[in-house]
Amino acid sequence: MKYIITESGLNQAIKYYLDSNFTPKEGWKSKEEYENRLKEYRQCLFQPKKSFYDFNLNRKRKIKNLFIWPLAEKELKSLFDDMWEPIFRDWFKGHTGMEFDFFQFMDFDTAFKK
Repeated sequence: MKYIITESGLNQAIKYYLDSNFTPKEGWKSKEEYENRLKEYRQCLFQPKKSFYDFNLNRKRKIKNLFIWPLAEKELKSLFDDMWEPIFRDWFKGHTGMEFDFFQFMDFDTAFKK
């Protein structure tokens, strides 16, 4: 059986999936709190149910990265291919007020090398 879904319907499904699976366990904080964390630590860690992602500010290069860990990346790509990325950007900005320059996909082999 084939199902036809509109682009807006798919976007809504992705947002629902993000709300259900990528909202931090402790819920969203205020935008001011995220700004203060960035000033003090240069990063904000978001830990939802299954994996986590990390917003990192590189002050030297004035680049803002959103690090996506392997399980999260694999899950999103397997469900939504690359269509999730622009929706994630808007969803993330809506909850945190933060924009980022690009996604950086981490792999454990390079992330934890000594």
